[in-house]
Amino acid sequence: MRDHRSSLALPLPEQLAAAGQIAFLGAGWTIGLAHEAALKVREAAGHWTESFGAMEYRRGPIAVARAGRAVWSLSPVESALAAQV
Repeated sequence: MRDHRSSLALPLPEQLAAAGQIAFLGAGWTIGLAHEAALKVREAAGHWTESFGAMEYRRGPIAVARAGRAVWSLSPVESALAAQV
């Protein structure tokens, strides 16, 4: 319980707060977490979010990755995908 409390107390990184769009990624059981994270950010902040399986993102939606947008993975990311982002 201590970990989530300390995480919530940390300030949001400026680059993430300024992002025009956030893509949440997951793999395996974390795909559901990515979908839920995107939904909660849309509902709570009215922010443009999307969610994808990491391999699905790599096959098309990655085309919209650019400066001013954020990709937040809720699972480990292959180094090749991280380099593409």
